[in-house]
Amino acid sequence: MIKKDSISIPLVIFILFIEFFLGFQLGPLPISEYILWIYAIFNFKEIFSFKSKSYNYITIILVLLFLLQIFIDFFIHNIDFFYIIKGSDNILMALIHTSFLFSIFNKNRKYILYALLGYSLNCLVFGPMSMRIEDTDITSALDGNNAALLKFGIAPALSSILLAISFIPYFKNKIIPIYIYIAIILVVAGARSAGLILFVAAFLAIIKYNTFFRKYWKSVLLISSSLLYIIYCIYVNKVLDGTITSGNNSELLQVSNPYNPLELLLLSRATSYIPWVAMWKSPIFGFSTIRESNIYLDLSIINPSWSHKYFENIPCHSLIMYYGVCYGLLGFVLILLFFYKLLKISFKLLNVHKNKASIAFIITNIFWTALFSPSGHFKWSLPIFFALILYLDKSFRKEHFYNKKIFKHVR
Repeated sequence: MIKKDSISIPLVIFILFIEFFLGFQLGPLPISEYILWIYAIFNFKEIFSFKSKSYNYITIILVLLFLLQIFIDFFIHNIDFFYIIKGSDNILMALIHTSFLFSIFNKNRKYILYALLGYSLNCLVFGPMSMRIEDTDITSALDGNNAALLKFGIAPALSSILLAISFIPYFKNKIIPIYIYIAIILVVAGARSAGLILFVAAFLAIIKYNTFFRKYWKSVLLISSSLLYIIYCIYVNKVLDGTITSGNNSELLQVSNPYNPLELLLLSRATSYIPWVAMWKSPIFGFSTIRESNIYLDLSIINPSWSHKYFENIPCHSLIMYYGVCYGLLGFVLILLFFYKLLKISFKLLNVHKNKASIAFIITNIFWTALFSPSGHFKWSLPIFFALILYLDKSFRKEHFYNKKIFKHVR
């Protein structure tokens, strides 16, 4: 007889293999994708079967996005078949990867830890390789002298490990101070995005855990924002006087007013805003998967100091805007609906679930990645967060089946 909490060692190895080799390219695709496509062929009915209302909703949106992509790429822009398949792979693999993880999490929640461990190892090993980072000295990265290794290797790996720890019952209510401590280290070392995500996750969790903070959340938000800005100003001073040094922090020296965090965000994430301007040049059918445009864009709309710039291919460091640029306003609306549904479920869970620290971390990651990360994250890093939200939603509803009023506490 198999125990309820038992795990399958072969499945553990398979999970670790899938998540680890997402970064190992073999021909046009990573090794893991070939295996997931084989999984999809033999589990086609399961992928499109009824798992939960939430799962069905996002599946329908992804199928509609896939059909839109095929129509625009093939019938409107008539691009090469290879690029049509590439665009399809991005959407379908997001569904297949999410379905795979959702299924195994429902078998045993302990598999969550192995999936996150596999992904953290993937970030640590293949993150630097994907960015062609030759210097892989971890000490220099933590000292602030190798921001690229920290940003693309250590920070995402560490974040994944922290999320895994937050699912261990012993750490469930003790992880928030660790979030804040690690966030400070990451920001000082140069990985500002990863640090900010942890800060916001900690703040959300604290607000939801504490009844007083929930009641006066507007005042708490104002005080916290002011305190965070004061810390940011101290950080800027330390960078300007040379106390804190790293490749990433040097961006502060390039802005006219380093004490304006929005100006810093605009500089560091410029390729996330450029697609917004480009989308309105072809709002109906977009520019197709390959984003060939050969157009001049007036970037002074984003920043008055920027002028017209020529683009052969539109840079798109924003997952949401990628689908707007490629497939027009309809693609933009579909991807917005997709993330709206997932975030709506996530905030419901944040209100009622006991493990608020984990859910707050997932929310901030999904939100940040959707806005400021390239499209590849849709099928690689985000499915684990999608699957976690869908699993937590389903398991919570199952646990509280007879208390249907509990999910009405949404504000």
